[in-house]
Amino acid sequence: MIGCGGAGKTTLARGLGHLLGLPVVHIDAHYRLDAGGRRAESSAEEWAQRHRELVVADTWVIDGMKLGVLPDRLAYADTVIYLDVSTWACLSGIVRRRLRFRGRCVPELGVYDRISWEFIQWICSFRRRQRPMILEMLAAYDGTLVVLQRRHEVGRFLRDLANRDPGIRT
Repeated sequence: MIGCGGAGKTTLARGLGHLLGLPVVHIDAHYRLDAGGRRAESSAEEWAQRHRELVVADTWVIDGMKLGVLPDRLAYADTVIYLDVSTWACLSGIVRRRLRFRGRCVPELGVYDRISWEFIQWICSFRRRQRPMILEMLAAYDGTLVVLQRRHEVGRFLRDLANRDPGIRT
């Protein structure tokens, strides 16, 4: 699961993990470490090593957008779902998350409700700065690629998946 913050990656990952019976890995839970009771970002070396450990597992649904390690993840993924939703949809997603979780972090759900000016700027520049690099990597990707561009497509994707496979229950 890749895409901009607020795109719906965590919600889709939880739904997909439930439908397929796969473990869901929330990148933010591994990227930020506990340091003296506070969450702190991993160093580049710590993060690259931890990410390698995550992607070599046999099965997973990984929810997160860390562009620096995306090539490694693509090398191990059999399917990539790219939530290529609009900037406005992402901004509304972080507002909805704030209203629902009120600034709390709920690691077991993959929720890290941290809104800062830098985060908002990152979301606003994502389509211009990050998206071209993602599209370039995905053009070389040799697996199943699903691109969802609207929120309603996400629900339809999960329903279609559940209806296609009689062994999956919703």
